[in-house]
Parts: sequence; C-alpha cells; structure tokens
Amino acid sequence: MKLENIEHVNVTNTGPTDWSKGEQMNCEANVAKLENGELVVVYQAGVVNLSHDVGDICLLRSRDGGQSWDAEEKLTVFPSGRDHGHNLSGITQLSDGTIICNTAGYQFLSPGDPVHMRSFKDWSRWDTVLVRKSDDSGYTWGDTIRVNIAPMIQANCRDSIVEMPDGSLLLPLHANRYAWKGADGMGDRKRSIVLWSGDRGESWHN
Repeated sequence: MKLENIEHVNVTNTGPTDWSKGEQMNCEANVAKLENGELVVVYQAGVVNLSHDVGDICLLRSRDGGQSWDAEEKLTVFPSGRDHGHNLSGITQLSDGTIICNTAGYQFLSPGDPVHMRSFKDWSRWDTVLVRKSDDSGYTWGDTIRVNIAPMIQANCRDSIVEMPDGSLLLPLHANRYAWKGADGMGDRKRSIVLWSGDRGESWHN
C-alpha cells in the first residue's frame, strides 16, 4: 500500500523546538477516535534542557476530523513533578465508553545512583507503567492506577491498550527483569511482554 497526498496538521501549533532556549517539546503522540466522532491525542510535553527528556502527558481534541485542535481545551492527564515525569503514552476508548490512557513513569535520580540512565542534563530511570480512566470523553480523569509489572522491575509502553471481544484488556509493553546498568551492555536485555486485565484496567497480571 502506498500513501499519497498526505496532509500534515500542526496539532500543538508549535514550531521546531530549540532546546538551547528551553522551548517546549511536544512528541510521542497517540490518537484515538471516540464514539461521538471526536479525535483525542495524547502526547509528551516537556522542556528538555531545563529538566529531563520526559514531562507531562497532555490531551488535545479535534471535532473536525483532525483539521484543527483546540489548544484552549488542553488537559494534563499525567502531570510531572520535581522527582518524576512521563514519556510515551497510549489512549483508547472501550466498548462501554470508558477512555483509558496508559503511560510510562520515570523517576528522577542523582548521578551517583548506581542504577541510572543518562538523560541530557539530568538522570532518570524507568519507574513503572501508569493507567488512568475517564467516563466523560476525557474531560475528567480518575485516580492513577499503578500497573503491576512483576516479575519485571522496569517497563515501558509504546502503544495503546487493546480491548478483547470478551471485555478483557491487553497492555503491550517492553520490559527488563533486572535493572538496566548503563551503556556498557551489562544487565538484562529488553523483552516484549503483554499484561492482562479482567476488571477494566483496575488490576493487571502477566
């Protein structure tokens, strides 16, 4: 299949990011179409050179098929803090109308921590995977659910949760069983895993 005549839309109405000036970075987006016809996009928003290459997970919506996105309705689904941030997210609407959003949480560390990952000016590492749900088309969100990734100790997401015909949910991840130990190649290799939920994302099992 060859895609032709592709139209590009600037969803966040921002230009190329100049990290040296501390400009906002918007990236790593996932889009879902809701049952009411709207499109919602979740993406990572952060200021790289002032903090980390992780930040908030924000949501924008479009009511015209993606031609325009209302910046005044921007919502933060997963806010960052002084000691944590988020990177990569997914969003989908379930058959009962619930919207479920997943993201990878990062913990900020000092350079002296034995388990670390270089992240531009500062240090961070995978923390865990988080989920939030909305029953009003993404305008308000419930409590944050911390996903049980055991026996893995680190995990990250790249895509959205999938609903199966029986109503159970699948969450695709890539993960490590042991701590990542740096660029020297030591430590555990990443592997792909899928977690399962039988209670609409309230709990997760391998």
